[in-house]
Formats: sequence, structure tokens, C-alpha cells
Amino acid sequence: MAFLSIVVALVFTLAIELVVAAFYSRKRRFLVAVILVNLITNPLMNLFLYFNALAGVFSQSLMLILLLEAAVVLAEAGFFVWVRIGSKKKMLLLSFAINACSFAGGILLFGLPFSKIF
Repeated sequence: MAFLSIVVALVFTLAIELVVAAFYSRKRRFLVAVILVNLITNPLMNLFLYFNALAGVFSQSLMLILLLEAAVVLAEAGFFVWVRIGSKKKMLLLSFAINACSFAGGILLFGLPFSKIF
């Protein structure tokens, strides 16, 4: 069941992030970069959260989710800069906007992914 949830989250994230990214650029290279980086960051984050929930190492809190989201934003922005999509500042802002939209959409669709603030 966890595998299906991770796949659904990935498909949902890709759909939202591609729509938001298309407002920035409809160039194929950029949209492929969005897909590729999400194929790495989204499953990694969701697998971390899944195994953390099983092991109970960290509290599944808003703080943990926001720290992980911040890491994803930085990783994706770095990837976009690495593939020469744009400047560091623009890619950081773009990555933040893209991920904020998919995070908000995920909350609307799946509910809050945490039970505590800290």
C-alpha cells in the first residue's frame, strides 16, 4: 500500500509542478528537468517519511516536513542551475513557488501530513 501512495504522490506532484513550471517556461528542456528532479526528490522524501513513521525516529511534525521541503527546494534549485535553466536566485524562487504549490495542493488533496507542530 505504501508503494501506491508514493506513486500517487509523485504523479500528483508532477502534475501540479509541471503546470506551475509551464508559467515560467514551456521549453522542453526545462519541463524535462522538472520531471527528472522530481523523480528523485519526491520518492526520496516520501520514503524517508514512510520509514521514519515506521521507525519513529523523528516526530512526524510540521517542522520535519518544512525542513524536508526546504531541502527539496534547495536540491531542485541546484539541479535547475546545474542544467543551466537560469540564475541561482531565479531558480531558488522558482523552486520555492513550484514546491509551495504542490505542498498546498497535497494538503488540499491528502490532508495535513503531520500531527504536531514540533
